[in-house]
Parts: sequence; structure tokens; C-alpha cells
Amino acid sequence: MSAPKLRRSAGGGRGGRKGALERGVRLRSAFFLSALSVALCALERWMLGRWGGALPGAALMLWQALFSIGCFELPALLGLGVLDGDQARLLPRRAVGAAQIRSLALLGALLVAPMTLLTDMLLGVGERLFGVSAAAVSASPLDPALFLPLILKSAVIAPLCEEHFFRGYLLGALGRLGRVGAVAVSAAVFALAHGSNVAVYAVLGALLGFLRGAPGLRTRSLFAPVIVHSVYNFTLILLSYLGADALMTGLDLLSCALRIALMAPFCATLKRLWALAPLRQDAVFDGGEGFTRREIALLCAAGVLALALPVVGEAMRR
Repeated sequence: MSAPKLRRSAGGGRGGRKGALERGVRLRSAFFLSALSVALCALERWMLGRWGGALPGAALMLWQALFSIGCFELPALLGLGVLDGDQARLLPRRAVGAAQIRSLALLGALLVAPMTLLTDMLLGVGERLFGVSAAAVSASPLDPALFLPLILKSAVIAPLCEEHFFRGYLLGALGRLGRVGAVAVSAAVFALAHGSNVAVYAVLGALLGFLRGAPGLRTRSLFAPVIVHSVYNFTLILLSYLGADALMTGLDLLSCALRIALMAPFCATLKRLWALAPLRQDAVFDGGEGFTRREIALLCAAGVLALALPVVGEAMRR
């Protein structure tokens, strides 16, 4: 029996290092890491249900952030660099331009409308057909001091870790199933990992998967779903702290009309994103020229705004 063929990674034969050899990714590795991620997420939910109520807010945020790393980043690293050798080629690192970033960020903010409407519709159908209703959520006031930790956990750490695994490693590892099959399986694992509202998370996972590599989008970049996912989570948090989440919740006439009206700019943004020409170079994180003065000023302004938003929300509730 002949030895399995090895392929040289991008960069050619120069150097002759053993690390330059890479094996093909195996489907069983992808399914094993998917099961590991889902099991770790189930363990997290069980542990939070048992001991989470006794933790202060900051400690709870830290706990959830660490579990995001363990549930998603750990399997991604195992798949990309341990189980099947060097699989860095699975990550599409195509750079995204300023116009694409603006459209992706706007798409993430507008995505709140269809996703919350779909959630409420499915909950309404479940309650009507099966008598299953969502658990009542206590209307406890949000702590302004937890605004930035929540942003860091939900809009930075969670999207980066989840996209690195689901739309990075897993979607690439499942490529032999075909584009639609790979997106469908990765979206199903994404939904199972989150546990609740499985159908909603499956739709979200499918959308993020197609954003990562749909033929019409042409970004071929992992940064596309990362930006959309991050802005989507940030918008949900911001609406809650501003006391405006009621506009995106429930099936009353005003809420439904507002979200249906937002479908038009959502579809227009998606269409514009599809029409944008891609950049041809890969993203480079070293050897750059650094931030310009304008970019530094914008980052400082964004930081000041982030600090002021929970205070403004608290004043509005009074």
C-alpha cells in the first residue's frame, strides 16, 4: 500500500520545512469537532443554569467569554492545525474594501429586523399549534457598567470565535459536500450549538455562510460574516440599552410594520453588496502604515460614544 500523498502548502518548495507539508482535511475530523463544539455548548448551558445565577454580572460575562473561546476557538484551532495537519488554506483571507465594510456593517444592523420578526413568528406559530410559549424574561434594569463588557463579549469575542470555527474551518472542511451542502451542514451545527431558537439560528448561519463565499458576493473573505455578525450583536445590545428593543419585539401592528418596512433597505443593501467589485489582494496585518489621524479620531469618537450610550439610555428610561 502506497503512502498517502502530501501536498505542499502555498509558498512552494523553498525552505523544505516539514511544516510546509499539509494533508487533506477529513470529513470525520470536521464532524468530530462539530460534535465537540455542540457538547461543550450544552455543558456551558448546564453549568450556567446550575451556578450562573450566583455569579455577579462581570464574572458571568467573563465566564461566557471564556466558554466562547473554548466552544468555538479551540475546535477551530484543532481543525486548522492539529488533527489533519496545516489547514490554514481553509480560511479565505481576502481583504475587504471600505465600500464593502460599510455595506456589511449596514447589513448587520438591518439584519435585526428580519431575524427578530422570524423569531416572533415562529414563537407565535409554536404557541398556537403546540401550546409552546417562550419563557418569561424578567424586566430587570440593565446595568450601564456592564455595557462595555457585554459589547466585548457579544460583539467582539463571540463573533470572532464563532466565525473562525463555523465559517472558517468548518465551512472549508465541508467543501466536498458542495457549496449548498457545506453551508447547510455548518448552519445546522451553528443552530444546535446555540440550543434555543434552532430554526432562527439555522437561517442566520446559512446567511453568514453564503456571505462568506457565495458566487455573487465575490468577497471570498471570512471578514464578511465577522463584520455582519459583530454589528448584528452590537445592534441588539444597543437597542436593549436604549430601551428601544420593544420596537423589534412582539407581533403588534407597530412592531411588525416597522420591521417589514426595514426589509426594503435590507434587500437594497444586500443587492449593493453583491454588485461591489472585490479586492484582489489578501489581508495583511503586519508591515502596514498604521492608522491615519482621521482613523484615530474616528476610533476615539466611537469609544466616547460607546461610553455615553448606556448613560443616555438610562436617562431616557427615567
